[in-house]
Amino acid sequence: MSPRDRFAVGSDNPMARFEDVVVQSIGGELLVYDVETDKAHHLNEPVALIWKASNGKRSLAEIADEVSG
Repeated sequence: MSPRDRFAVGSDNPMARFEDVVVQSIGGELLVYDVETDKAHHLNEPVALIWKASNGKRSLAEIADEVSG
């Protein structure tokens, strides 16, 4: 299964992938290392908030409300 197959594309309740990733918090930002693809991703603070909120239970609208303050 590819990493993209794990995301519910088009879902109203997006879910970030937490398997096979190493996450390091740096201030309000995140460094996410994908063990499967051997790639690192730097998430700035707004994107880190979205990623953390994408737990499969919150809707896009709820995430937008949470991130916008």
